[in-house]
Parts: sequence; C-alpha cells; structure tokens
Amino acid sequence: MATSLPDEIISEILAPVLRVPDEMFSDIKSEVSPFAGSSQSVCSLLVVCKPWLRVGTPMLYDTVILRSKAQAEALAITLNSGEDLGRFVKKVRLEGGLGKQVDKVFRCTPNVTDLFLSANIRSTDNVSGLVRGLPLINPKRLIFLDEGRWRWNICMATLIRGVAENMANWSNLTTLVLSTTSQQKRPRQEFFEAVCASQTLKFVSVGISWNDDDIVQLLNRIAEVPSLKVIGIRRGATYEDFHHTSMSFRLRSLVQVVDDCPQTPSPENKTVAACAVPGNDNPLPPMASAPQRIVESIWQCILFWAMDTGTDLSWDNDALWSRRMNSDRLRLMLVSKMFKRLALPYLYGYPVLSNPNSITKFSACINRNPVLGEHVRELKIWCAAVKKTKSQTFPNLSTILRRTRNLERLLARHFPMAWDTFNVLAKTAGWSLVEFRGFVLDWGTTKFGLSWVFNNLPNLQVFGWNSATGGRVPGPPADTNALSSLCFLELEANGLLPILWNAKLPLLSHVVLGPGVEIFTLFFMYRGPRITVLELHGDFNTPGGLSIFDLCPALLHLTLHWTGKEHSEESVFVPILSSPNPHQSLAKLIVQKKAQGHALTRETREWSQFFDAIVLEDFPALREIQIMYTKFQWPTTEHDISNSKWVKWSDILVQHNIRLLNSESLQWKSRFKGPRRP
Repeated sequence: MATSLPDEIISEILAPVLRVPDEMFSDIKSEVSPFAGSSQSVCSLLVVCKPWLRVGTPMLYDTVILRSKAQAEALAITLNSGEDLGRFVKKVRLEGGLGKQVDKVFRCTPNVTDLFLSANIRSTDNVSGLVRGLPLINPKRLIFLDEGRWRWNICMATLIRGVAENMANWSNLTTLVLSTTSQQKRPRQEFFEAVCASQTLKFVSVGISWNDDDIVQLLNRIAEVPSLKVIGIRRGATYEDFHHTSMSFRLRSLVQVVDDCPQTPSPENKTVAACAVPGNDNPLPPMASAPQRIVESIWQCILFWAMDTGTDLSWDNDALWSRRMNSDRLRLMLVSKMFKRLALPYLYGYPVLSNPNSITKFSACINRNPVLGEHVRELKIWCAAVKKTKSQTFPNLSTILRRTRNLERLLARHFPMAWDTFNVLAKTAGWSLVEFRGFVLDWGTTKFGLSWVFNNLPNLQVFGWNSATGGRVPGPPADTNALSSLCFLELEANGLLPILWNAKLPLLSHVVLGPGVEIFTLFFMYRGPRITVLELHGDFNTPGGLSIFDLCPALLHLTLHWTGKEHSEESVFVPILSSPNPHQSLAKLIVQKKAQGHALTRETREWSQFFDAIVLEDFPALREIQIMYTKFQWPTTEHDISNSKWVKWSDILVQHNIRLLNSESLQWKSRFKGPRRP
C-alpha cells in the first residue's frame, strides 16, 4: 500500500516524526537543550520501502542537530560519501565546539539558511573546524546563544571573533537573534561592531533589560543600520521602556515586542481578527426532541465528570483546592431544578471535607435529612495534618458514619479517630467498606475486646493502620476469617500485626511498612510467601536479621526507603542488595533516598558503596532498578556525560539486562561514540 501512495501523502505521514519544530531548533531560553534527552532513532522509517526512503531522506537531513564530536565526525563522513545528501540540509544547530570535522560538514552543505551557534563552550573544546567552516556558508538567519555566565576562555573568544569576521561576507543574512547584549570582553565588542556595520540585516531580536544605559546606546547604534526594519524585544517591555529617555527617534520607530524566535521578519504590525461568537438566538433547548429519560441519562454522565467525582486527590494536595472543588460543585446545582435533582447524589456521594467546621456542618446536614447519607460512597477528610494537644478537640465522625451505611471509601490525612468511632464504622458500613486509610486510631484506656472489630470488615481491600496509643491492640487475636478480602495493608505503627497472626489473609499481596514499624518478622514468616509487592524502610533485612528475600520468595516489586542513618559523622549505613539464596522472582527494585545536605562527593561515595555491594547473581529475574533521589539527573552535555557516575553504573547494569531509571522513569540511552575505525 505504501508504494501506491502519492509522495505528498507520504510526506504528511512522515512530517510529524522527521521534521524538527522551529520552536525547538531556535530555543535559546531553556537552561537545558531541548535535544539533551534521549529519543528513539527515526532512521528506521526510511527502510520501510523505497518511496519512504525517497520522501523521507530530504526531511531527515533538513534540520541537523550536532551536540558531540562523534556526531560531527559521523555526519562529515556521511556527507562526504558522494551521495550528495548535503544539499538537503537547511538548518544547522551546533551546541559546542565539536572538534575539527565541522568544516567538512559545511563544505557539503551549501544550502544552509538557518544557523544556530552556542558560545557556551568549555576550555577543553575545539572550535577550529567550526571557525574554518563559517566562510563556506551564507545563512539567512543566525541564532547566537551567548549567555555571558560561562567562564571566559580562549575557545569562546575564537568563536565570537570568527562570527564577527564572517558576518560581513554573509550577504544573505537578514535575521539575527541574540540571547544577550553583553559587551564584556573585546571579542563581544568586535561582534557588535560587525552587527552595526551590516548592510543586509532587516530584523534583530534581543532579550534585554532596559536598566543599563549602555544597552540602550548599543541599540541606538544598531538602529542606524540602513536596511533594518524591526528591532524585536523578547522580554517584559512596558510603555515606559519604549519611551526611554536615551532612545533615539530611529530606535523608537523600529522597536517592537516579538515572539521568542520568529522565523521570518515581520515589520508590519499584524492584527488578529477576533473570532466571531455565535449569538444565543436559538430558542430551542438542547435535546428538545429526545425523551426525558434519555435527556436525564446524558446529563447524568456529563455531571458525573463535571463534578470531579473520579478525581484522585494526592495526599499532598492543598485543602484550598478541595474547598474550591466543593464550591464548583454547588454552582452546578444552581443551574436548574433538573441539575439539582441529578447532581444531588454526586454532591453527597463524594464529599471532600477540608476543615473541622465543614465536618460539623456536613454532620448537621445529614442529621436533618438522613436520606442524604444514603448517597455517600466516598468520604475524604482533607484537613491539614495537626498535632493533638490537651486543649484541642476534633469533630466526632460517629454522627456521620451512623448515617452512611453505603460508604465504600473513607480517606484522610493523619486525622484522629477514636476506637468507638471505628467500631461505629464497622457496624454501619462494614459490609460495604472497601478502603480505609489515613486515620490515627486511639483506643484510650480500653484494655480488651477490640480485635473483634476486624471480623466485621469482610470486604475491606485497602487498609491503612496508624495508632496514637502505641503498643499491641488490646484483646485476643482476630478470627481466622478476619479481613478475608484484604489485598493492600499499610502500617505506620506497631500493634496491629500481633492480633492478625491467626487471620489467614488469603488475598494479601501488597504491604507497606512505615519507618516506625519494627515488629513484623513473625508476621512475614507466616504471610510472606504470598506477598508480591513490599515497601519498607532502612534495610533489606528484618530487625531480627532475617533476609526479606527469604521470607518473601514470591516478591516481584520491592521499594526501599534508604533512611541514611549515620554510623558515624563521616559515614552512613548502606543497605546491601543480596540474598542468602538466589531469589527467582524479584523483577523491580525502587530505592528512595532524601538528600542529606552533605557534600555531593560524600553522597556520591555512598551510592558507589551501594552499587558496588549489589550481588546481581542473586537476582536472575531483576530487570529494573529505579533511584528516587533528587540529585540524580541524567547528564545533558558531552563533558558531564564523560564524568557521570550514574552513566557508568547504568552501562554496567545494562550488561546484565537491567535498566537503571531516575525519578522520572527515564533510562539512560548511550550516546553515539563515533564511527568505527578499521
């Protein structure tokens, strides 16, 4: 089929993948290059068939991005192979010095119209090939990135001076985009002298601050270029800026506010026609001819999404957002009587209570009208985390829970709950409750008879446990059938596991242990074989010294919070990833570690100890290690790549078929290292 398509259709198919947007090519405001990340190669598209090769080749070579010496060397060899591919190159972006081969690239690309150069060059770079190649091209647009914050070196000076010397010979140059107007150092002064002497420039774009009179004087000089039609200002210009006392009349007539890097000069002010808004002259309501049952069914679906009933608020969301969401829901209720009737189950079905006052009001509301409590399916207590004091009281949820027998999910953020209230919940909504998380339970001075509550929660699947009292829950162990549907268990405190030793928990597969949980060895000895997902703190061993991998032979996914507990002032405890016996199941490991504020070299040394201690032979099924660490970012420049420990560790793990991911789930992709030499 591909061979029968017209070239124009094939071009439209390939364009989204092969063409580089001009916004990316001309980006000079991003701190990191838009081309720094790894991406999948698109060259495989050209071998689909001959028509795709014929149409796609000019598109592939239209924009060339070079970020390393190896890339420049490989491109030079390709363009000099005699295939005449250089005639397709229209845009060239060079990030760095790129070695001695750049002039061979320019020698084969006579049709270059857009040139991006970066003066962010290290002293170890080599710009000789780039400077030799500048006289070989004649671009129409020059984008020059010179941030002025890099340490000055001879390579920067050589490049800036080389551009200044060649500007007079670029007869096609009409557009100049500059990142700075700094005149520090002699080569920059020579560059701006060349700009002021240009006879072809029509459009100059600069990003400046108007606080410096020297910059205004420089723009006054640039404005004297006879061919110039527009001086574009890219950053925050105000009315006062355009009437600066030092501005010449010529400069005032040329200066305009423009986009970041426009592709073509636009001297004339263009007005955008306002879109015509259709008048509200249609007297017929929506779906006037449809049966009422169909109309209400459609509006119910719309209101379900409009009221954000499916929104999953994260534990870190601000309570102000939840109050705004409730306000938006109420406004929908005021549209019409039909909206009020249809939206009422959603308003009370998924309430978000953001402060103690809202809890009190909601309690009074469903007390006045108990029917409203029947609608409640999910209740979120989204109050800010607080620390209880003797003078502080919290609203009692018992009144609400007695009226919500259909409650399925009860969520909070460290909100206190008395054991009597938990008992009311189990009696009222025990058969419908599916998820309970985020509450701090307090059984006070009660000494016995509390564990039976878990027998009344047969359908509970997700349970988060935290207690303010501490210690073991009073009373005998729960029955063997307690929490028979439990799949996910999150523990923030000790005390629960001892009373669940008798419970079979046949479906429990996901366990999260908080930093305060220490008594879990015996529980894992009985329930560990069924656990497939585990999250714990500190070490891969239990406080009793047993390996978690021996206790959980079916473990697939493990998350370790490396707490960074210090052995001494100069060292911290480093967990060792190993197993007494080969573990055949573990497929993914996540290690979370907070930056301790120590020197980067010290924390890098700690990670070196961690990776050096890994015994990969003990985990034949391991395919992915993800590091959640704020200081772990993949390098983006050739210099940083060569010095990065993370890149070296990734290369070692890849040899064992294991991917190393950062907190953004990005894997390192090895950069091109140059063509093979015979």
